[in-house]
Order: sequence, then structure tokens, then C-alpha cells
Amino acid sequence: MAITVKDLFQYDPNFEPAKIRRLTGKTNYKKSDTVDLSRLAALNDKDLSVFAAKKEGKTFLNSIQDDNMKTQIADAAHIKNEEKTQNNKNNKMPADIPMDKSIFDIDKQETV
Repeated sequence: MAITVKDLFQYDPNFEPAKIRRLTGKTNYKKSDTVDLSRLAALNDKDLSVFAAKKEGKTFLNSIQDDNMKTQIADAAHIKNEEKTQNNKNNKMPADIPMDKSIFDIDKQETV
């Protein structure tokens, strides 16, 4: 799924043509032209970013460089940041093999 010029006009009927030219990279744009997500993220428009995040999801969030802005937009668009929660869940494996320790530390504990 991609954001098109038509989507931008549905979001804001008074969207500036200069911004659309900047987002599409074309001077003669059509309603079916797609918008580059990295250019959309570079605008740093929070409301527009929330709209894009709701439409595109995690794909758009990955194009945002600022972690603080990324967190705010993810919260506003109700997108879970699964990377952090998944990494926390995998610290202990079901086979009781600790993944957060070195094999040398485990060996020392067993012999002592």
C-alpha cells in the first residue's frame, strides 16, 4: 500500500502544491502519483506523519530518523513497537538456556 497524491488531498483539501511537488519529486503530478515515505518523514509535520503511520504502519515509522518523534507518532497512530517487546521476551528460552550470559559464565557457576 502506498500513499498517493489523492490520499494527501483527502487528508487536507488545501494541501500546498509546493509540498506535493517536493514529496513526489515531480512538477506535473497526478492524483495517482505515489509519495516517497522518506520525504514525507523529512517534513516533520506531526499530524501528517500520524496520518501516514495509520495508513502505512511500521513501514512509515522505519523512515523516521528521530526516535522521540517516532515514539510520539507510534503512540498517536496506535502502532505497537514490537521490536522492543520481542527483544525483552527472548531473554530466557523455554529450555532454560540463558541467552543473556556467556557460555564461560555458565561453566564457572556449575563447577563452583
